[in-house]
Amino acid sequence: MATTEHGRRTFRVSRVRSVSITRDPVTRPEGFDLETAWQGILSASEERRRPLAVTIRADPAAVPILRFVLGTRLTERDGATAGRVELIVRGSSPRVVAGELAGFGDLLEVVDPLEVRRHLAQVADQLRRVYGPSGSIAGPARAPRPPAEVGWDGDEA
Repeated sequence: MATTEHGRRTFRVSRVRSVSITRDPVTRPEGFDLETAWQGILSASEERRRPLAVTIRADPAAVPILRFVLGTRLTERDGATAGRVELIVRGSSPRVVAGELAGFGDLLEVVDPLEVRRHLAQVADQLRRVYGPSGSIAGPARAPRPPAEVGWDGDEA
């Protein structure tokens, strides 16, 4: 990490081709905290890689499992509603996040964005078509629909 004429920058060690010793002084900015600066860089990088922020409300018992599954993509917000914890899940696309959260069933509710809620409703409809209505799984299995062309972001082409 260094201050350049373009502001603070980070440099990958693998891209450094040579190093020269100079007599130029190195000055650390007043109040600079490396840990805080590094966490800021990591957060900004994560936001660029996973631009979608999904607000959910989860049963407190589900939070440890969500943390295990989602890792650093999960952050807790202040406040709770009706005994549920409000969290933010970062992801690459609404379809991908919906797929990750669908298995939690009623342990969580997606509050926002609406597009993730729509994808979850589609997943629920698809599962009902394959497995039948709730409680009727003893019957013959239904054939899943043929595979669709799916783009890199998880959206059907």
